[in-house]
Amino acid sequence: MAFKQVLEYFVAHLEYVAGGEQAGSRGYEKYIEPLVESGNFRVSGQGVRDREIQEQLPEFSFEGNKICINVQTGYPLRNTSTNLNWTDAMTHIVAVWYENSVTALKIQFPKYYGTAEKALWYQENETEASLTTLGLFNNNDAENDKLRRFFKAFYEDYKEEKNVKIP
Repeated sequence: MAFKQVLEYFVAHLEYVAGGEQAGSRGYEKYIEPLVESGNFRVSGQGVRDREIQEQLPEFSFEGNKICINVQTGYPLRNTSTNLNWTDAMTHIVAVWYENSVTALKIQFPKYYGTAEKALWYQENETEASLTTLGLFNNNDAENDKLRRFFKAFYEDYKEEKNVKIP
């Protein structure tokens, strides 16, 4: 499955939950409805811990690295605890919201100081792109150049994080 479908699923999941789990949200028919109808839709969970929610995310890995979905309900649905991340890293993708709609996706890279438990997010190193710019939900499975660059930034940040020596 392509990176584009992973991002589309993530947005569809978040908007479905934020909208009170009503049919008709963006991406509902393609991604959410089959899970709801089969009784396999999970509202929240931590895919990074191999919870059932991970089974809903289209399978995607790159060079042996897997992307996980983590969704917290309530207010945390809209903060950084709801994200897509590489299995063994804190670099992640979060949603940028306007009311009950996701308008953009943002890559966040941790800046460490002290220990791994004390990570600050680089504001200046965040990569953000609108869903339109990324070509999401455009009824075309092809990935555009902006989406390829977004993926490259996400993967490069992951590789950089893995090379950081934590004191």
